[in-house]
Amino acid sequence: MKINPLIFTLILFVASCSQGHHEKAELAEDTASFEELKSMDEVASEDYVSSSAAVETKRNDSRKFIRTAELRFKSKNAIKATYAIEEIVVNNNGFVENSTLNSHVDRIETVDISRDSSLVSTYYVVSSNLVLRVPNMLLDTVIKQIASQIDFLNYRSIKANDVSLEILSNALTQQRSAKNEKRLKPELSLQAQEQADQSRINNLYLTDQINFSTINLSIYQNETIKREVIARMKDIESYKPSFDTRFVDALDTGGKLFVDFLVILTNIWPVFVIIILVLIIILYYRKVRNNKV
Repeated sequence: MKINPLIFTLILFVASCSQGHHEKAELAEDTASFEELKSMDEVASEDYVSSSAAVETKRNDSRKFIRTAELRFKSKNAIKATYAIEEIVVNNNGFVENSTLNSHVDRIETVDISRDSSLVSTYYVVSSNLVLRVPNMLLDTVIKQIASQIDFLNYRSIKANDVSLEILSNALTQQRSAKNEKRLKPELSLQAQEQADQSRINNLYLTDQINFSTINLSIYQNETIKREVIARMKDIESYKPSFDTRFVDALDTGGKLFVDFLVILTNIWPVFVIIILVLIIILYYRKVRNNKV
């Protein structure tokens, strides 16, 4: 059976168009995936830095939450990020409870570049630790603003701890102490009052933690190199005196030793006299013995 050349050409054209369309679709899909990854990489975004646990809702009016957040991330510049975050907190009616900057030196390398100069390279990592307090209603807002300083997120943890029952328990303790204070003995009444005071202080602390959420941040950056040229530390050999000076000093030292030796000999001259007398006596007896023989 023969195939019409026109029909065969049409079939090949349709197949080619279909394959080209399929390849374009795959290319478009790959491009979209790349753009998505690029977008996720460029924006350390609010979408995954924040959490519903950081949001105050009307449905939670009957509950009292202590909200805390903890983040560790890399920033392009830890010092600039620290100041920017502190400004974010202040602008949102919060305050900085603690701010610590630290430079950890990994190693120091020194290379001599001339007879009198050396190049010192210091490899170090700058890190920062912050404890922030922000209004409970603005915790989510502050976290999203902090996200602009994130280059790489190591982890983030956001918690909402319900302390409603703890507050109720403290309030009931205060009420019981007030009712029983008059009926108890003085020493027991004092103890009950102390428990009531402690419950009141605990509730004040919980209220403060509820009203102002705590954010703990740990920030670091890539290793940094600082280079500086300093005066070269000369080798100890360079500080030795010249040969002439050392030769004169040697003569002087040798002369002193010789004088000291003579002084020692002078101090023990009786010993030499005794040795000489002993030798004379020995030689005399040897001579007398030889004459008899």
